[in-house]
Amino acid sequence: MANAEAACLGSAQLLRVGVNVGADCDIDISALENALTMIRHDTGLESIVIHLSLCPRIYCCHHCGREYASEKSLQKCMECGSSDCDLMSGDELELAFIEVAKA
Repeated sequence: MANAEAACLGSAQLLRVGVNVGADCDIDISALENALTMIRHDTGLESIVIHLSLCPRIYCCHHCGREYASEKSLQKCMECGSSDCDLMSGDELELAFIEVAKA
């Protein structure tokens, strides 16, 4: 995906790629790093630096309006105890940025 974005810029060289990984995805960051290293082997993309950022679960309570972070899924509100809460962040798996050098 990042390589395709860089290709849109013509002869730009892909330098760095950032990926946001939500805690709710249950992805082992070190295993993902190892997999990305393995699939880049002998592709000409070995020099690209990949930054993986773990994004915490952030919930918003509909009852009291409080936003809070939680290490566990489906927590009750820490302020009022309501279970009427939505996950606002922590389920993403997205390309955050690419850095290229124009030739």
